[in-house]
Amino acid sequence: PEQKRVVDGRLAGFLSQCVSNKLRVVDKALLQWQLQVQQISYRPDHDEYCWVFSLIKAGASQIDNTRDYGFEVAMDYRDLPLAALREQIDREFYTLSQAHYERYMLTADLFAASSGQAE
Repeated sequence: PEQKRVVDGRLAGFLSQCVSNKLRVVDKALLQWQLQVQQISYRPDHDEYCWVFSLIKAGASQIDNTRDYGFEVAMDYRDLPLAALREQIDREFYTLSQAHYERYMLTADLFAASSGQAE
């Protein structure tokens, strides 16, 4: 349970980093209200950037004015449709998560396997 919580927190941090590079939360309360009204599943214990990703994952193509949902798109990305931006964030998150997994999780498994053979 503790290890799962740590991994979940780390992944949430990666997602938050990927989202915050492209989107900015301008009204956290409005964002949370929209998630509740739209009945979109989100984790209250994660930060608002994870919430934004839950929102755009559920309905990026239906959002016309992002400020009505409590966030805005960073200037460098305003020419992209929100659905394309969501896909870009998703790919970056996957890449970051995969790199972390390969660096820390697979390495730990290799050490465990090699120490088991040494006995």
